[in-house]
Amino acid sequence: DRRQRQMCKETGLRKSLKLTQSEFAKYIGVPLGTLKKWEQNRVNIQKKTFEKLLQLQNVKSDAS
Repeated sequence: DRRQRQMCKETGLRKSLKLTQSEFAKYIGVPLGTLKKWEQNRVNIQKKTFEKLLQLQNVKSDAS
C-alpha cells in the first residue's frame, strides 16, 4: 500500500525536522497516539492527513 510505504518516510520527515514524536504530532495536528501507530504501521493514515504530509515533505525537499 502506497500510504504505508510513505509512512516510513514520514518518520524520516519527522527526524529530518529534528522533532520528537510529540512535537511532530502537534505540528501536523494529530494525537500523539495516532502518530505512534502510523510509525509502527498499526493503522493507515487518513487521506487528508497523508496529503498534508506530502506537502510538508515537498516543502522540506524544496528548502534543502
